Amino acid sequence: MNVSQLNWDLVFITHEEAHPDMQDIIEDELAGLDEHITWYVELKRQDGLLIAVAEGKGLTVCETEDQFLNFIDPKLNSPCWDWLSGYSLQVIPQEDAGGCRMKEA
Repeated sequence: MNVSQLNWDLVFITHEEAHPDMQDIIEDELAGLDEHITWYVELKRQDGLLIAVAEGKGLTVCETEDQFLNFIDPKLNSPCWDWLSGYSLQVIPQEDAGGCRMKEA
């Protein structure tokens, strides 16, 4: 099985009074996308807005960014995706994953 390294940074912005539980909503959604991605979410408050920066790193069997986005698209059910302001996605195919091989489900 070919394995790729995944780096995914997301920025979510919403009004603080509308979604005070924004971080919990985002963390719950991201945790359900792919078990091979580890997420770190940082929340900031500025001018009545909540800004969440989520950094995801892990392994994927996808070989391109488009392939990965098509893989997760059916799983994007949370309203938090309406708050998505920007993202950066890198899928880097690896020649040999060595000891970091993914377990097949």
